Amino acid sequence: MRRLLAGQRAGHGNGHPLVLGVLIQLSRAQYAQGKRGEAAGSAREVAEQRATFLGANHPETVAAAWYAEVGAEPPGQEMTPRLNMLITRSAAEATR
Repeated sequence: MRRLLAGQRAGHGNGHPLVLGVLIQLSRAQYAQGKRGEAAGSAREVAEQRATFLGANHPETVAAAWYAEVGAEPPGQEMTPRLNMLITRSAAEATR
């Protein structure tokens, strides 16, 4: 997956949707392997790039932020206040 990511980045650049799609899949794989810190870092990169291109309240940005927060927390922890705020704000924006 890392070779695929490197090829996508070389061909499209860091913020391209294909690159971000591979990167979030890498984050999920890292999480499944118990590499929580790496998973959180990968998901955080996706969230930051998506926020730049899609906006902070876009569902794909919020989903990536969720993966970043979940990956960063020890197992069994509740949502962090920052993640809760993102989800609440996103829901409020959607109802406008």
